[in-house]
Amino acid sequence: MPVRFRIVPERDLTIVTYSGYVTVEDSLLAAQRYAAHPDFRPDQRFLFDSREVTRHEKDYARFFEMQARMSELFAQTGRDQLIGCLVGAHEASREMAMLARRGWEPVKRLVMTLHEDEAEVLAFLGQPETKLADLLEATRAQG
Repeated sequence: MPVRFRIVPERDLTIVTYSGYVTVEDSLLAAQRYAAHPDFRPDQRFLFDSREVTRHEKDYARFFEMQARMSELFAQTGRDQLIGCLVGAHEASREMAMLARRGWEPVKRLVMTLHEDEAEVLAFLGQPETKLADLLEATRAQG
């Protein structure tokens, strides 16, 4: 599955992992599953990991339409929404993240940053670990 998510309620964090060829439909379906999940909260912080993306659909109109729908979820919160995006060396990873950041720019109270370093993105999101694998292991033990 090109888009997977894991909600870590005890950390107020959702980790979204993208891989391979990612379509707008893949992202939309994942967003719908996320919104229907019992641990969904509109003000959770997000870590988007796009390091494994090799290609992404370039239907920009649909992409921005999907983001407009998703922004309705975030409008429910009264605090700043933090999104840290972990990008890889592959051009598609960075391109997809930059497109997402551009789409979120009009949303007030949403801050999205791009990082190549795991420790940086985790620090931005207020996590004590310096590696994503360590965070996943620590939260697996808690949950």
